[in-house]
Amino acid sequence: MQHLLASALWLYDCQSIKGASRLLRLILGQNHYLLKIINERYPAFSDLLASLISSNYAGGCTEDADNVNCEEKNENLNLFSAGLSDNFSPLNELLQQLEKLASKFPDYEEKARPLSAAGIQATFLGSTTYPKCFLGIEPLPLTLFYHGNLFALINSKNFKIGIVGTRHPTGYGISVTKDVANIAAHYNCPIISGMALGVDSLAHTQALLHHTPTLAVLANGIDICYPRQNRPIYEAIWRSQVLVSEYPPGTVPLRYYFPVRNRLLAAFSDILVVTEAGAKSGSLITAGYAAEIGKSVWTVPGTIYSKQSSGSNRLLNDGAIPLIAPENLADEIERQTGTDLPLSAYKEKPPELSPLSEKILRELTVAERSVDELCLLLHCKLTELLPELSICELKGLIFSRLGRYAVKDSAYRLIN
Repeated sequence: MQHLLASALWLYDCQSIKGASRLLRLILGQNHYLLKIINERYPAFSDLLASLISSNYAGGCTEDADNVNCEEKNENLNLFSAGLSDNFSPLNELLQQLEKLASKFPDYEEKARPLSAAGIQATFLGSTTYPKCFLGIEPLPLTLFYHGNLFALINSKNFKIGIVGTRHPTGYGISVTKDVANIAAHYNCPIISGMALGVDSLAHTQALLHHTPTLAVLANGIDICYPRQNRPIYEAIWRSQVLVSEYPPGTVPLRYYFPVRNRLLAAFSDILVVTEAGAKSGSLITAGYAAEIGKSVWTVPGTIYSKQSSGSNRLLNDGAIPLIAPENLADEIERQTGTDLPLSAYKEKPPELSPLSEKILRELTVAERSVDELCLLLHCKLTELLPELSICELKGLIFSRLGRYAVKDSAYRLIN
């Protein structure tokens, strides 16, 4: 409730009278305690509020509405909007009360107009610009704040691909995320993600590198960069792409905002791809939202020995579509869009590797290994293993840390 009140005040302070009036009406309709306060303190205003709220309509009446009181309700809505002017003191007093209730959002008055001048805009339930893709999700966001050309992206005919996953991807997860994002970029499909660390950041980065449209759905005000490590990505998206949030500017990220945010990410996407996810990954929540509103959920299978793949594999067990090769995604995009582009850039031939080097790479895709463990698992002598490890390192396929070897992301696509 607090962030909704702050949204109404932000709209009001930015001179969006119509938006503020509609949002306030929706808030009051959902909060009986607040309505009771208004009825007690502003009896002259309570009849108008009751009329507006009982209409159960956020944006007035349309021409084809069945309700015979349409004209009266539209007139009331106009009165409500007019009531936000300085000439209607009861509602101005109401706004002062709302300001107190929204005190958790300091300095919104000072921030609102400069942020609006910087390009932050808002759309709201009942507005003609409200994204139609939201109409299947629950709860509906009452307000959506955005920066960038949101409507050019969401209204384009290009196939929109959501890419989500763990914040701590393995080399395998990094590799497949890059491949999925590169395939999307190859077809100029907008990439939708949440700008979290890990898979989200990789997806946005690949989109930016290929000058492909990308949309970041945030769990905080869009004037705040979170996490801080993603400042370069945030600034690049701010300059040329799209940031959205249902939370007003100045809202700091709270833990429970993230799972709620995921329903918007699912709504913006035509299909959702989970590249790698653990058992408690938030991407599983996103996949659930996507499935509920009829979006296809694709998942990259992972090894059963990796914790980061346990959630992905569970999605497969629950009916997600397995993405077993980049060509699968390309085929789906072509089927949905009717395009046909060659994928030769993604069909790399593996370099010549000895049988032992191939075995080393395959073993390291399961887990990091020490030299002794590799000798035991591969049934080879140390004198045979060490030269092969050196060759793989020189080719940029593996690296060592703290006495253990691990594969680089470039190795995964070479051993499939």
